[in-house]
Amino acid sequence: MLITIDVKNESFKNKFLEFIKTLDYVEVKEIKDNIKKKSKKDKFSDFAGMWENSDITQESIREKAWRE
Repeated sequence: MLITIDVKNESFKNKFLEFIKTLDYVEVKEIKDNIKKKSKKDKFSDFAGMWENSDITQESIREKAWRE
C-alpha cells in the first residue's frame, strides 16, 4: 500500500522521516522533495505558446464542434 504524506512544516520533515524509519512495519523506499511544487504550475506553463503560429479561432472550433 502506498501512502503519500505532505509535511507542512519543513523543519519537522527529517524528524518525522527518522521516526517512520524506526517502525518495523513501514518501509521508506524513496524520498522525493518538492514533488507538489512542480506538478501543476510548471506542467501548465510548458504548454505556453504552443498554438502561437496556428490559425485556430473560436469560430473555427465552434464550427467543427457543431457539425452534423
